[in-house]
Amino acid sequence: AIKTTKLLQERRFGVYNGKKWDEVKEIFQAWDTLDQKSRLTFKPGDGYETDEEAISRFITFLRETAVIFLGKTVLIVSHGTIMRIFLSHLLGKTYSSGAVGNLGYIKLKSDGVDFFVEDLVNIKKPNEK
Repeated sequence: AIKTTKLLQERRFGVYNGKKWDEVKEIFQAWDTLDQKSRLTFKPGDGYETDEEAISRFITFLRETAVIFLGKTVLIVSHGTIMRIFLSHLLGKTYSSGAVGNLGYIKLKSDGVDFFVEDLVNIKKPNEK
């Protein structure tokens, strides 16, 4: 069965939604210079969803799914930004914008509480900061 949920949607960009790259690139290039801790709460404008807010909703979905389908294989499709934030959180390393390439994926195992990375495909190595 295919199910959809807003918990897997791309980050909310708030006042930046619909803007052209030329209008916002300085803000997001500045984001790439931040360390992982600073990125968690980076909020350049109204309605912008921080890494902390995005990872909270994503992990909530993963935990609920892991418990419901314990011992089963489940395909979860999301956006690269959410995947990058999740990896940064899970592995404690800083993944920059564009780290997750098209068709990139993370293969995880879960015991219903914790997550363990088994494989990363088409994902650039983290920044060493």
